[in-house]
Amino acid sequence: MSQVDLALALATHFGSDPDSERRSLINYEQGANVPRLHRLEAIAQALGKPLDYFAVGDGGDADGIDAVRLREVV
Repeated sequence: MSQVDLALALATHFGSDPDSERRSLINYEQGANVPRLHRLEAIAQALGKPLDYFAVGDGGDADGIDAVRLREVV
């Protein structure tokens, strides 16, 4: 799924602007922001992945989100 397609799916889900969602995805990819749980759930749903797909053991940041893995998926 392209970043644009994911942004559109999130915009539809949240009733928001696709460009705003795309900017958020870029920030997640670059590690500038970490998605909140409800956003990560929506991303997982849009990608057809279970939420625990984004869980990490060692090496994740303090919130348990693996930004590198998210970057590879998005």
